Amino acid sequence: MPGRIKKPRFIYSPQRCLVKRMIKKSKIKIKNFGFCIAILIFAFCIFNFSCLAQEEKMRQPVVSGLFYPKDPQALTKLINHFLEKVSPPKIEGEIRGLIVPHAGYEYSGEVASFAYKLLRDKKFDTIIILGPSHRVFIEGAKTYDKGDFLTPLGGVPLDKDLIEKFISLGIEPDVEAHKYEHSIEVQLPFLQVVLKEFKFIPILINETEISKCREMAKKIAGLIKDKNFLIIASSDMSHYHEYPIAKDMDNYTLNLIEKNKIEDLEKSLRKGTSELCGGGAVVTLMLIMEELGINKIKVLKYANSGDVTFDFSRVVGYSAVAFYKEGNLLSEEAKRELLKIARFTLESYLKDKKIPEIKPENPFLLERRGAFVTLKKKGFLRGCMGNFEPLPLYLQVQKMAISSALNDPRFYPVKFEELKDMEIEISVLSPMREIKSLEELELGKHGIYVTDGLRSGVFLPQVARETGWSKEEFLRNCFVEKAGLPPDAWEKGAKVFVFTAEVFSEEDYLK
Repeated sequence: MPGRIKKPRFIYSPQRCLVKRMIKKSKIKIKNFGFCIAILIFAFCIFNFSCLAQEEKMRQPVVSGLFYPKDPQALTKLINHFLEKVSPPKIEGEIRGLIVPHAGYEYSGEVASFAYKLLRDKKFDTIIILGPSHRVFIEGAKTYDKGDFLTPLGGVPLDKDLIEKFISLGIEPDVEAHKYEHSIEVQLPFLQVVLKEFKFIPILINETEISKCREMAKKIAGLIKDKNFLIIASSDMSHYHEYPIAKDMDNYTLNLIEKNKIEDLEKSLRKGTSELCGGGAVVTLMLIMEELGINKIKVLKYANSGDVTFDFSRVVGYSAVAFYKEGNLLSEEAKRELLKIARFTLESYLKDKKIPEIKPENPFLLERRGAFVTLKKKGFLRGCMGNFEPLPLYLQVQKMAISSALNDPRFYPVKFEELKDMEIEISVLSPMREIKSLEELELGKHGIYVTDGLRSGVFLPQVARETGWSKEEFLRNCFVEKAGLPPDAWEKGAKVFVFTAEVFSEEDYLK
């Protein structure tokens, strides 16, 4: 028809032309260009949907950017600043439980660091974090099973196998209760910095009635008793009292906790003479520790928001508390495995000059510890060497076994043919602490490390038992015989450190 305007097939688009040129250049022949665009859009949507689906599987952080920095570098820097700043008391034993606060890091991060610094370089089969549900009403205890927890430092995996067992015992999942709860989330970045890798189980619990908490504690204890575990109770203390009132109330509460007065604590929480927003978590933690025979408790630090803001009119209290067990730290299976590693290493190295590669079955053997290896031939000492510098325990034992056989200056190097008559003894060391008087030294329990300048010497705890020495003789002989120092070196400025050792031999476990 004359005068009719012919419609263009499409409106010009630089992007569309670019796609056409790309297709032409790649020699792909497509008759219907619209079909090509549809395919690209479809692929883009599928990719985005896949990413969203993956993201939805992870529990998203709720208080990132509020309670702690959203930027990973800033978060790591802040946590390391806290850890470097604090000096927690020494714990002579294996830490199995912690109470830590869950406020914003600005207010409670330093207090939490007193607990988390004690976990550096440790490894656990599983970590259970107990916390209160602030926003959603719950009955009993509720776990979470829908995906890993995400923080600015990455995802934290759930211990799915153990969670399934918890669910079978009635600790049911509640996604909504966990979705917006911060009490567990704020613990994860600290754990990511000090432990690097770990699996965990989140459990929310508001119930403080002792019979119900005890029932819950028995279920949890039954599932973890044979594992290398850590349980964290997330709780702040008193809320919005004036500074002196809050401090008195919190000190009273911490005294009940440190003396392990669980029933008195539960009554005090009901009466209001104690305040713990995670009271159910704390009571349950204490009952789990009681169930497993872990009864050593130490308050590491107390402070409140007034110490940070200098507003003393309405403060919130924060504490860090450790639960630990003195005595034997290694399981019978771990001791047997460590002794086998020592002998296998000696056989391999003395025969072929090769240190065998070992993959320990027991996770505790990956912990960084000091250790001594003692070799005895027909009851007589044949070599003994040790190292206080922490290394993964199985590697430490490998190194010290070889050093005891070849580097003890008191003896000729051990030959392969001697091993059949050799007995291996291992001493796994606790961290050292300096003492200022002999009253702090316990014969038979403590070994000693003495040092002055470049000279140093060591006696293991069993030396006192074997010799029958007094404290004075034990110390004097270490200065003279081991360090080459005068017997009164301590009075002239030398330092004395004590440590404990878990001692076991092939005679005890492999014969």
